[in-house]
Amino acid sequence: MFKEKDLEFLCQSLDVDLNLINKKRTYTLIASFIISIILYFYSKKVYLSIFVIVLGLLISKFEYWDLKSKFKQKASTAQLSFISFFGYILVFLENKFNLYQAIKTSLEYVDESIKDNVETLIKEIDEDKSVTPYVNFSNNFSSQIIGQICLLLYQLENSGYDAMLLEKFSPLLEKLRSQTIDEYIEHQSSKLDIFGIFPLIATVVITFALVLGILQSLAVLING
Repeated sequence: MFKEKDLEFLCQSLDVDLNLINKKRTYTLIASFIISIILYFYSKKVYLSIFVIVLGLLISKFEYWDLKSKFKQKASTAQLSFISFFGYILVFLENKFNLYQAIKTSLEYVDESIKDNVETLIKEIDEDKSVTPYVNFSNNFSSQIIGQICLLLYQLENSGYDAMLLEKFSPLLEKLRSQTIDEYIEHQSSKLDIFGIFPLIATVVITFALVLGILQSLAVLING
């Protein structure tokens, strides 16, 4: 059975059992193939069998599209949560908290979608004063802007809270907000596109199947 290159990554990111997904998709294809044979045996109509097989392929593919959609939704939610989390950090920094205090205090207000990641960040900072905890934290997000922000946070801590570095955060945060909104709109649009494809595919399949059915009927008449 065909396997998409990022299927394993999607399952890991969403904590979904890859073997279960593969079994469901395989069973769907096998079931559609068996039903198509039974239909042909009783009806002798090729187009019905082809329709069932194509339908099975679409249902199997939809499992992948659904995972892809959920991953994008999760990534979008995480980015929105980071924007809120980082906003709290900036407020606390402006109120003369040091970075570690700002991060730890912000944990109380952080969204559940990234709370575990923030707790891990705090724990790693306790054990490692290098840039590594910030890099590891940024790796939980798909946006490169978040990576830039995390690196700046580390530089800020090691620069004695340079005011010039603080000024760089606002444009980055605004850029991240715009990116997140654009990605959300694109995600919603792609969902509509996927559902819009189904009627078109169904029309093509039905038309093709009907043509085959007509040709089969003509062949029977000619040979009969």
